Amino acid sequence: MQKEPNYLGTTVVKIGGSTLGEHDTTLHDLVALQKEGASPVVVHGGGKIIS
Repeated sequence: MQKEPNYLGTTVVKIGGSTLGEHDTTLHDLVALQKEGASPVVVHGGGKIIS
């Protein structure tokens, strides 16, 4: 029996395209957030800093 995740709310993550690379784990981290019960929203075009 699989446990239902708790709802942790909406998480907004701003990511610039130049931040993502071949070995970047950002997308895996977003999936992990979702599995823990968060609802990630990704905003693209935020420059070189992830915030």
